[in-house]
Amino acid sequence: WRVAFERADLNGDGLLRLRDVGFVFGGYLQQRGEGILDFSEDVRRLNQVAIKDAHVGECEQCLMTYRDFAQLMDAYATRELSPVEHVRSRAPPSAEHVERLRRVLEAKVGTERDGVLRKEDKMHRTTLHDEALLLSHADEAAEHVAKMSAARRSTMYAKRQRRDTLMGHVHLQARRSSGAVVMCDAWFNETYMGAEAVNASSLCDPGFYYDTATTSCAACEGCDRGHHRTGCGWCSPGNCTECLPNTVKNWTGNGTCLPCPRGTGTLDAHSGGNRTSCYYMWTCKQWKQWAASNYSKIHFLALSAADWDYRHPKAVEVQSDGRTPKSVSAQGVYCDQDTAGGGWMLMLSYYRESGVGEPPNGKELPLDPSWQGFGYSHMYLKDFSKPVYRNATEVRFFCNTTVHLRTVHFITGFNGIVGMAKRGISTYNNASWWTYNTTILPVPKEFENHTARLPGETDRTNEDDEYRRTPWDGLTVYPFYRFQIAHWNVGTDGRWECDDNHYPWATTQHLVWTR
Repeated sequence: WRVAFERADLNGDGLLRLRDVGFVFGGYLQQRGEGILDFSEDVRRLNQVAIKDAHVGECEQCLMTYRDFAQLMDAYATRELSPVEHVRSRAPPSAEHVERLRRVLEAKVGTERDGVLRKEDKMHRTTLHDEALLLSHADEAAEHVAKMSAARRSTMYAKRQRRDTLMGHVHLQARRSSGAVVMCDAWFNETYMGAEAVNASSLCDPGFYYDTATTSCAACEGCDRGHHRTGCGWCSPGNCTECLPNTVKNWTGNGTCLPCPRGTGTLDAHSGGNRTSCYYMWTCKQWKQWAASNYSKIHFLALSAADWDYRHPKAVEVQSDGRTPKSVSAQGVYCDQDTAGGGWMLMLSYYRESGVGEPPNGKELPLDPSWQGFGYSHMYLKDFSKPVYRNATEVRFFCNTTVHLRTVHFITGFNGIVGMAKRGISTYNNASWWTYNTTILPVPKEFENHTARLPGETDRTNEDDEYRRTPWDGLTVYPFYRFQIAHWNVGTDGRWECDDNHYPWATTQHLVWTR
């Protein structure tokens, strides 16, 4: 195709009109009586392929680069080329003919190479072109394409189905009588064959693009607050697009959107966000409601923000440059944004395998809630952050075990239980807190049953046994249980119990979330 492209490019500018492609076949029309290739019909079908694949219609000024031409010819050869029985091989050309062809292909408009080509000698140029075409290996090339393997044809056809042909690559340009042709083709360096052309990417500095109307470099224009320009370069001015979530731009003009620091994010549209300011995110619920962060994963929470009502958004201050948001003190937590409306922060997670005797760790916030995961710690809210401590209004409990198929899963908003999650203190803990103030939740699909006895059958708490009272670890040491039948216990005395009465060989998982 590269050789055929050069033959058809009589102007030598590296661009072809659709109708110029007829020169690829024109020479063969002079072979009547010598060859039987039906190229007059082929030219008609070639134009149909071009219109169908490139959607250019009847376009006199639609110009193709080499890449466009090669893709068009691939599409044409796989579907429309004359069948192999119409192809007749020719004898190899002589050395004289090969040299003449070489000299024609090296010739440029307005130059003289070895006396072969003169700008004013159009007839001589056309004669040389036709002779070279007649004496080329095009017959053999056509025969090769016609014998293309079924697999290769299938690949080409699949490309056409994906519209990976001329779509978006045929450029509307006017031929120039003088001067270099400016190419707005991103594939210029690999495909362009015209010596007189200039790649647009080499003309303009970063932050500029080549304006084809003024034929000069123009600066990429700025955008409004909350928007930045994308796609500016080559021959395109680009477009103003909104900053991505959790990135901001608080000025009008050029520049890219800046990322929000950890523990902060941008407000969603329904919360009044406009991608101009970062806001503190103190809880998982705020990530869910304010920033529309709907994925359960590790989020960073801001730990403080001076004196502020943490129930309302607060914008992050900017640095001295007036643009960059200041960093804030933040810590990663695991947020469940799916269960019961989302917004849950993991505060206790223990996956304890059978036979493991390591005691609970009450000094570290867990980050893994998965079964067979690495969760093995807990932390009360008083030890984490003031915003979470003040905002917490609900607690969610979950546990399961390999002893049975029952699963504990419930929510409570009772002040006494929420207070235990905040401070760890179990003073005044009472069985009625658990039996009348809880909402039973569905269990994830991987667990077969959710008919746990607890918390509905709770008849005792850690306040009912002087040996199990604890002023500091109320959620792990028997906070609720049915005596000698169904217990919730996390590692006390080496016992790990979930709605049962101590099976040392069991594997258990306990989770506590707060919102």
